[in-house]
Amino acid sequence: MLSRAIVLAVEGEHETVNELPFDSFYFGLIAFGALMAVLLLTYSFRSVSSRHPDRDGMHEGPHDGPHDARAGSGH
Repeated sequence: MLSRAIVLAVEGEHETVNELPFDSFYFGLIAFGALMAVLLLTYSFRSVSSRHPDRDGMHEGPHDGPHDARAGSGH
């Protein structure tokens, strides 16, 4: 008898439903468009490394040269 009273009390409560500002299809469409924009942005940088002349090994940075035993840091 007590469980029936609890069920009736729970059924009497109303759920709060938050409506979406637009259909769920458009959320997917917006996400697809955003990901395609990121893909195009990434694709636009595909050959940046080949355009830099210092990538041919002529330029050696502080960590690119031969290791010196006197450096002291040991890395």
